Amino acid sequence: MFKLRHIFFVVIISLFLLQPAVACECDLEVLEREYAVEHADVVFIGMVHSIEDLEKNGRTKVTFRIMKSWKKPLPYFIHLTTAAEEVDCGFLFNLFDTYLVFASGADDNELSTGICTRTHLLHDEDEDLKYVHSVLKGY
Repeated sequence: MFKLRHIFFVVIISLFLLQPAVACECDLEVLEREYAVEHADVVFIGMVHSIEDLEKNGRTKVTFRIMKSWKKPLPYFIHLTTAAEEVDCGFLFNLFDTYLVFASGADDNELSTGICTRTHLLHDEDEDLKYVHSVLKGY
């Protein structure tokens, strides 16, 4: 009986001492199509050419072959970073898949994206692509 009460007590105390994990939280506004287009420094369609874990800082470097860009011209290949884990708001890319990417950064060498943007795997009849093309066609 003593062991059972002792184990129960330890479990209860442990539950109170555990800190909840901090997960990525996105403002609903940043997930809106209009907001995403307006606030991204660049929007592009790109195929993932390589993925490299940057273990020292918990980031992933993704190299894209650019197929189309809006807001400013991009070179044929660019690199961007994202957090290595979704819990840290990182976007998990797959090698050789094609994405519509909303990225921000001071210049082409510092671009980043995450799950709190509208970045996503490009698909047929993509409504975001239609919107981006209609709004940014002058770029």
